[in-house]
Amino acid sequence: MFKKLLCCSLLLCASVAYADRLWQSLNLKNSLVFKKGRGEQQAAMITDINCGYCRMLEKELDQIDNVTIYKFLTPLQGGYSQSVSIWCAANRNSAYVRSTQLQEAPKVASCSNPISSNLAWFYKKQLVGTPALIKPNGEIKYGHATKEEIKQWLKSR
Repeated sequence: MFKKLLCCSLLLCASVAYADRLWQSLNLKNSLVFKKGRGEQQAAMITDINCGYCRMLEKELDQIDNVTIYKFLTPLQGGYSQSVSIWCAANRNSAYVRSTQLQEAPKVASCSNPISSNLAWFYKKQLVGTPALIKPNGEIKYGHATKEEIKQWLKSR
């Protein structure tokens, strides 16, 4: 019994340590930054421009105030060149919104970009899909959620 408890305790400690390091391992410079209001609450969003659930989540996130969302372009379902074009656009955030919400193809562009690094980070951290929201404490929320669910999740510790 003691061995089982010790094992469970070690696994819990390891998962907490992993969660703490997850946010720290993000390179925020590799993200599109969307800030609403003072932006006091923060989360990272692992997103794919071809992901329907990501687009649904975007609509919910747009309704939340006082939040900063760091959006990491991670093309798991194709769309690598589109993600590069968004990153290389004169106004990245606008190109991203047009692509995800209006489903307009971005103008073809090329530049030094973090898309491959974002993908490598995603696989190294063994994440399982998009969309994924990550809080500064490392907690992950996968899939679609309503505005109210996201607000509650952001407030929880």
